[in-house]
Amino acid sequence: MTGHRKISPIVAWGLLVLLSAGAFVGLIEPALLTYRSEEVSLAARARVLGYGLAMVARTSEIEARIHAVEVGIGSARLVAGSGAVAGAALQSLVKDKAGHAGLAVDAIFPMDPLDATEAVPEIVRLRLRASGNLAATQAFLHGLEMGVEVVAIDLMSVTTTSAAGLGQLEVDVTVSAPVGG
Repeated sequence: MTGHRKISPIVAWGLLVLLSAGAFVGLIEPALLTYRSEEVSLAARARVLGYGLAMVARTSEIEARIHAVEVGIGSARLVAGSGAVAGAALQSLVKDKAGHAGLAVDAIFPMDPLDATEAVPEIVRLRLRASGNLAATQAFLHGLEMGVEVVAIDLMSVTTTSAAGLGQLEVDVTVSAPVGG
């Protein structure tokens, strides 16, 4: 005999299956995983692109809001003939914003004496105490900041107490606004 041995068909098929599995695990599976990760990455990039396109579509709206804010700064004022009228106008404005936001107004205190005979002050200030939940507080602050009137938040304190109930906040805000005659 010359030394050549025949391999049984069962062993040959077993070796073929092992070689095929090795080729799949070593070559084909990493290529599929790379393809899947690229597919996920492309989906994420498409989502970010969609957000960007939405912002581009709103460009004119955003520019108009920026322009309105720039024009409003320094020019928007409470119009009043006296300090008392200016204080009352600010009280009404702040109380309305708090009510629309869902805050319960506990008290409003003028920070300056309100004299009907006094000349028109440059600035009026007041302190508001109210209660409500976090969403109402956020809506109130947003309403003050985004309103046509220029109302500055000078001081703010937000606390929660056990007496206020779960999720209830006590809000103490001092605001001011410029006055024009």
